[in-house]
Amino acid sequence: MEKHNILRGLLLLIVAVSLQSTTAQDKLFQTALNQTRMRGQFYVARNEKGKGISVEKMRQYAAQHNYIIGKYTEQTIDKFGDRSSAVNTFEFLPIESYPEFVYEKLKDGLAPEYAGITQSSQGSCYIYCDKEFVRMDKVYWTGEVVDGMLSGSGYGFKEEIVDTGSGKIFFLHGAFQNGLPKGDCVFRDCVFNLNNGDPKDVKESGSRNIFVGNLCDGMASYREPKGKYGFVRNDGTIAIMPSYDSILKEFQNGKAEVVDDKKGEIVIDKSGSYVDLTDHQKEVNAERALAKAVAEAEAQKARERAEQEALERRQRDYEMKKDCTGRTITWLEQVKYDSAGGGVGGFLFRVTGLAYTTYNIRYDAIVESILGDQSVKCIIRSVNIEDPPLASINYFKYKSEVNHEVKKNLGQTRVLDFSEFELK
Repeated sequence: MEKHNILRGLLLLIVAVSLQSTTAQDKLFQTALNQTRMRGQFYVARNEKGKGISVEKMRQYAAQHNYIIGKYTEQTIDKFGDRSSAVNTFEFLPIESYPEFVYEKLKDGLAPEYAGITQSSQGSCYIYCDKEFVRMDKVYWTGEVVDGMLSGSGYGFKEEIVDTGSGKIFFLHGAFQNGLPKGDCVFRDCVFNLNNGDPKDVKESGSRNIFVGNLCDGMASYREPKGKYGFVRNDGTIAIMPSYDSILKEFQNGKAEVVDDKKGEIVIDKSGSYVDLTDHQKEVNAERALAKAVAEAEAQKARERAEQEALERRQRDYEMKKDCTGRTITWLEQVKYDSAGGGVGGFLFRVTGLAYTTYNIRYDAIVESILGDQSVKCIIRSVNIEDPPLASINYFKYKSEVNHEVKKNLGQTRVLDFSEFELK
């Protein structure tokens, strides 16, 4: 019986100590909550009386009450020679206050309208993410909420905290129509991790802008980041993927006018199928066709004038040359000289065309007689190589050999058409 009383007493003592410890932790957290929290900071709790609250008990209590624990310090407690480690100071924040803390941390990058946003209405909307419009529910919004959907201009956010303690906060800025963005709308992502690292470390992971036109006939145009336009239905599903350069008219009676990079201004139906050209594009095409016809007519006239001028030049040339017996005439010929040499190297040079050096040979001759209507018989009197402005080493190296070869034509007779020579 005495043993039973002793065990009962020990059990009651353990329970009392446990209750006292829990009460001490509750007071410690509650005291900090009653104090003013600095903007952009966690609540700071101080174990000033040195109660034996361990780090593990602090964490267990915080988990039970959905508190986020930040930095902490420890102290040594000495009770009757029994030394133990206890919490000295620590930082914490109720998890439902974490979005407000994020806004405070990012205040310089956000509009001031976000300050009291946690008290605003909630509704649903669609945000553009990874080439589709994603529905988001329970979005805090400073503007109107009509039939559960965001409407009008304002600022908002949507928080996603997962079981692992990490998550995202989506910031919205712009205007909505029945939950769809209207005009220019900005979505910013801020990621956080409550369990690993410093829970105060909030990082912006990206920003996405989307432009959506007016909602008409159950459809609205939108422009993707790369600049192409498509159409989204009022339920957030994409009806026509972005493929147009611009939108001329939103949908009305099942048709819209868009600019296609190949066909120009066209009319499409709600499936994105081609219906017709716009009236303006038809006018433009007609003007282009007329301009093309005029240009072709002018080009044809220019060709005919050129042909007539060439015919007249040939006639004048004929008149001058038909009685040129005894006159000096001149013409130019080209001679290609093989300067590659023999062997494999010479063969490769010939295959690539680098083996040949071109020389321009000027011939002067005396017309001996007229043959028929369009040719003459002449005797070569002089041969000269005309040097180009720029020439390779091989050109001058082999020039004397070429000169020697072509001078063998001196005194030779040559028959030329009127078109092959000029009077000198």
